[in-house]
Amino acid sequence: MQWTTVGYCLHRQLSGSYTSPGGVEVWTRVCNSSGSLMENNPTLDGMRQILTLSYNHLPHHLKACMMYLSTFPEDYAISRGRLVQKWMAEGLVPEMRGLTSAEVAEAYFDELLSRNMTTAVSYSNDGRPNSCSVHDMMLEVIVSKALESNFVSLVGGQCGSMLCGSVRCLSIQNDDIGSGIDNTNLRHVRSLTVFRPEGHRKLLDRLAEFSLLRMLDLEGCKDLRNKHMKYICQLFLLKFLSLSNTDITKLPKNLKQVGFSNRQDWRKLLRLPQHISKMKAIEELTRFELLSEDAQLAMEIGDLVHLRFLNVVLNCFECSDGQLLTELAKSIGRCSLYELKVEDMEPDSNNMNFLLNLPSPPKLLRYLCMGGNIDRIPSWVKSLTHLVHVEFWWIYLPSDEIYGALYKLPSLTKISLDRWCCSEDELSRCCPLFQMKKRSLEGVEHLTSLKDVRVRGSRDNHEMGTAVIQLKEENARRHSSNQFKVIVEYE
Repeated sequence: MQWTTVGYCLHRQLSGSYTSPGGVEVWTRVCNSSGSLMENNPTLDGMRQILTLSYNHLPHHLKACMMYLSTFPEDYAISRGRLVQKWMAEGLVPEMRGLTSAEVAEAYFDELLSRNMTTAVSYSNDGRPNSCSVHDMMLEVIVSKALESNFVSLVGGQCGSMLCGSVRCLSIQNDDIGSGIDNTNLRHVRSLTVFRPEGHRKLLDRLAEFSLLRMLDLEGCKDLRNKHMKYICQLFLLKFLSLSNTDITKLPKNLKQVGFSNRQDWRKLLRLPQHISKMKAIEELTRFELLSEDAQLAMEIGDLVHLRFLNVVLNCFECSDGQLLTELAKSIGRCSLYELKVEDMEPDSNNMNFLLNLPSPPKLLRYLCMGGNIDRIPSWVKSLTHLVHVEFWWIYLPSDEIYGALYKLPSLTKISLDRWCCSEDELSRCCPLFQMKKRSLEGVEHLTSLKDVRVRGSRDNHEMGTAVIQLKEENARRHSSNQFKVIVEYE
């Protein structure tokens, strides 16, 4: 099995070289050298040398970006957005004429995939890869290169602890960092990433020592406390900050003093600081709450000119007569949003009706989610020509009205509804209106009269394989009189 996996990896690496720019010349050199390498080293070492050869033939700008992947643990699904923003914060991506740094970084991400240096793990609704991984043997190669050039210092992971004399890029990959880092000088660290949820309290208590830190990624770190935020506020060179999926509930007011120039990821934070409008570089605000007294905060959201992803939770029973929803509607219209998600904590209120009267609808929207009671589908939804995915829950409207507002959208490929939005019969009646690339139904357990399910696709479609497994598991849970047949057809 190991030989098969490695052979497949080699095949992908070499074919990727052939299809890349200048691929014919590269292919010739690789073929000429790989034969002699395998003849002299018909072992895993020989294969490792061939992978090293693939890395060595990368253009200079891609070598640095590829080497940066050594900071991620083995078999880790690397998010496109997270990686692109970290490349930018680390200064690995230049601006090119007519392109922003973000656009260049996106192109680098895609080029590494096309060269098969990385492998796509998951895809977004529009079919673009939104995460990737590195094959184990290729990871060994780039870790070796990174350590050799003093590019990164690793604590934990497949290589154990690898600390250089002068630590500049530090990656923590296990739960217990032990005493290996206790006596390490951290004053020169410019990049810190933590990949495990616990075991880092001693390190977090030393955040004030990281005076030169430019990139701080604490995603999923459960040891992070509100008290540590005062140290982060002293990191004046910081360009990237991720507090996603941590237990931080409130950001300090003086966080605006930090000179962000790239991205901040604050997913699952509950409250935002005042004067957030001064943090112009924010691109994503995900799942924060607005109270009835937060009209000023709602107004300031509209000043975030780079904001692309907004997820707001309304936490007020009846605030439709107040200023909060008026200001939020104005702000949504002023931002060039790609994704908008609005949730109402009070499903029986009328708060969601503010979406019916947006002064300027977000024309570039690709994803729209509405969770709460609303009188009708907003008329501006029909004008969203770029909309790919719609998600509704707690919306008690006739299915004909829901589908009538959606079926002419040219880019729509996915509709997600909870079981309260429409019945099984309504779903069957409305589905023929759509020419969808993919149809899926989550919550199949609610279809009690289901008799058979047909799944069609290619054999290498991992999503289809996962869906078939889930269907079979659901079928096994049912009583024998209520089971259904799963039919798989390969194209």
